[in-house]
Amino acid sequence: GDEAGVEEANAAEAVVQEAAEVVAEAAEVVAEVAQEVEAVAQDVAGVAEESAEAVEEPAKVVAQEPEGN
Repeated sequence: GDEAGVEEANAAEAVVQEAAEVVAEAAEVVAEVAQEVEAVAQDVAGVAEESAEAVEEPAKVVAQEPEGN
């Protein structure tokens, strides 16, 4: 009866190895996506900063104008 146990262990090991490879590949993909997301986030942050500055100036001007009535 030991042979069946050995075969099962080998099969289990093969499954574990395959799973490990899949996980490793997934991790690589996630790392690549993370880098792309980071680059996009930096771009968005830059645009947001520029937009904020662009909005700030007129907002200051508007705030200084006395209201009618």
